[in-house]
Amino acid sequence: MARSAIVVGGGLSGIAAAAALTDGGYRVSLIERREFLGGRATSFRERQTGQLLDNCQHVLLGCCTELLGLYRRLGVGDRIEFFDTIHFADERGRRGDLYACRLPSPFHLAPAMLGFGLLTMAQKGEIARGMAAMKVLGDEGREAVADWTFGEWLGERGQSAQTIERFWEVILVSALNARVDEIGANYGMQVFQEAFLGDRGGYRMALPRVPLAELYERAVAEEVLFNRRVTGLVVDRRGGRARVSGVELADGSRMEADEVVLATAPDSARRILGEEPMFEPIRGAIGRLRYAPIIGAHLFYDRQVMDVPHLALMGTTLQWLFRKDAAGMHIHGVISAAHDLAEVEVQALQERFEAEIETLLPRAAGAKVQRCVIVKEKRATYCPGPGIDRIRPDQRTGIEGLTLAGDYTRTGWPATMEGAVRGGNRAARVILESGSGAHRA
Repeated sequence: MARSAIVVGGGLSGIAAAAALTDGGYRVSLIERREFLGGRATSFRERQTGQLLDNCQHVLLGCCTELLGLYRRLGVGDRIEFFDTIHFADERGRRGDLYACRLPSPFHLAPAMLGFGLLTMAQKGEIARGMAAMKVLGDEGREAVADWTFGEWLGERGQSAQTIERFWEVILVSALNARVDEIGANYGMQVFQEAFLGDRGGYRMALPRVPLAELYERAVAEEVLFNRRVTGLVVDRRGGRARVSGVELADGSRMEADEVVLATAPDSARRILGEEPMFEPIRGAIGRLRYAPIIGAHLFYDRQVMDVPHLALMGTTLQWLFRKDAAGMHIHGVISAAHDLAEVEVQALQERFEAEIETLLPRAAGAKVQRCVIVKEKRATYCPGPGIDRIRPDQRTGIEGLTLAGDYTRTGWPATMEGAVRGGNRAARVILESGSGAHRA
């Protein structure tokens, strides 16, 4: 008889773990406390119209190999649209584009960077020197400075404050939801090594053609349970040893399985672990993580205002703008690491965003915003600070029957969709390679 597994949490990590375990012959039950899969990268129904809106626009790059593999596994690869050109705009509305030429990596982006009009030649020279230093360091070299901040490393490499603000931070705040002085140097470098200095297609940006929740409709598991909240783990102490043998649900019922994968967000994982002493090392590790907010704003105009699919922004409060419909009337703005704005009233945020958009998108001048929906995720991701991997727990817990998944576990990637999928895949491999799960310590 096939072995059974319960995956708690229907985010990307849980979906990846469930798919991999199913492919490995397990009977999998995937439990999600909400009505949609996707976790923090999903959608919700707007109360006023019932329209399905993404909580925030999530971007992936060509270097996100395991995430793209999961989309193919779910049969939704055709719902992802790639862009060979990344469009930028500055606070004055001036435009610039980044695209590859036929040169091999790492020179494929050089001509576009040379012609990029939003940076000075001096800034471009600094960036080139920084990129060259990262290329020479490679993977091992970046790990040697994991206890530095990326800001410290940039300063040592002669990067000026303005170059940091208008290039390095523009990329990293969006990618990692943290400022360069908060990010561990190893993870700051990894973004550029993977996206800009690796495979020629690593920089290519991709966006879903459909609401995020629709990407996960084909999640692979024997059963998917929605609107079911797990409140704790079942610990079996028979035979003189303790093992996790199932989960407790909010309605008082229990579900049992040979394996339990805890694939929720870290806060939820800590709650589910409860006060059981043997879980204290995991709870303690999770408790040391710091978090950062993300704000997403959906603005619906009465006419077309945006003529490109996206804009990465420099020198503005908003960091990205996305065209969410073919007509260019539904615009989505995103602000990562939004510590200073998390407590600002929604109306004040809307007024600020509308004013910026009028500068960035000339067609918005005189256009009317028919409605605005603002989403604040105050604990959107953890901050990948210096030495963070000494805090992040491994997928192997040393507790029989229990495996962890999630972007906060040791995945080799920071808090991204790719990191989440890697966490789920690693959790599945732990189980599949150990068989019974009895030898994980």
